Parts: sequence; C-alpha cells; structure tokens
Amino acid sequence: MNELNQEISKKIIGWKRTRYNRINISERFKKYGSHWNVVMFFMNAFAIVLTIVSLKFPLKTGIDTIVAGCFSIYVILLQYFLANQNYETRSLRFHYEQLEIEKLRYSLKALLRDSSLQYQAKQEKYNSITNQYLISLKNNENHEKIDDKLVKKEHYNIAIDLSLDNIFFYVNLVIFLGVILLVISIYL
Repeated sequence: MNELNQEISKKIIGWKRTRYNRINISERFKKYGSHWNVVMFFMNAFAIVLTIVSLKFPLKTGIDTIVAGCFSIYVILLQYFLANQNYETRSLRFHYEQLEIEKLRYSLKALLRDSSLQYQAKQEKYNSITNQYLISLKNNENHEKIDDKLVKKEHYNIAIDLSLDNIFFYVNLVIFLGVILLVISIYL
C-alpha cells in the first residue's frame, strides 16, 4: 500500500507540471491570437490604402501597383494561414485540458487520503484515474519546450519564446515594416 501511495504522490506532482505546461501554452496561444489580430488589422488597412493610392495616383513606372498587388496577395494568404492556425480555439482547448488535469489531480489527492479503501480497490481507482489522464493527453497536441521552461522559470529567471509561431510573427512584422518603408521611398 505504501508503494501505491508513493506512486500516487509522484503522479500528483508530475501532473501539476503538465497542468502548468498546458496553462502556459494556452496563454501563449491567446497572446499569439491577440497579436495577430492587431497586426492583421493594420496590414489589411495598409493594403487597402495602398491599393487605393496606387489606383488613384499611379506612378509611370507601375512599381506602386505591383507592390500594392503583391502586398494584398500576401495579406490574403497570411490571413488564410492564420485562420488555419486557430490560436484562440487551441488556447481554449488547452485551458479545458488543464482544468481536466486539475480535476484528476484532486481525484488522486482524495484517493491518497482515503484510508478506508483496500489495496485492490485503491489500485483500481488509481488505474481508472490514470486512464482518464492518458485519454485527456491523447486528445490534444503536446506543449513545446518553452512552456516547460516557463514552468521552471523561477530556476532560470528567463525564458525566451523561440517557438516557430513567435518567430513567424516577428518575421512578418519586419516584412510589414519593410513594405511600409518601401512604399514611403517610392512615393517620396
């Protein structure tokens, strides 16, 4: 019985870390969704203004029309890509998964405190709770290393988000700023 209680205690601690990883990825995806919404608003507005200006005041070289057309196509393709990323939906899914993990942790804690159960009954309940946990994990994607680093942040003092999603965001931000500078240089 003592070995089973030790195993339950280890699971409680391990599942806590998994839960915090899920919280971190949920927060990251929520942040990505929010950032992309703001940037896409400005990219769309700029694409519209750029298209109107290139049609209303066309340059003889036609470079303004080419830049406006290419940028508009890029924004449309980027929106399609981001719609498929579903950051808000994925964030919500991880939020619900961490709630499920916490519920299962409470079940393990109650099982650990229940001294009235015989070993066999306690083992069966433990197996049932563990199976529910595995099903919960199986139905969702895994977190990234950055999420685990954020859990251990108090030991490292810093955790830089070098995930592809975050890098992709900043690359697109640089592209957007580059297009703005290009347009300014064309019309000045």
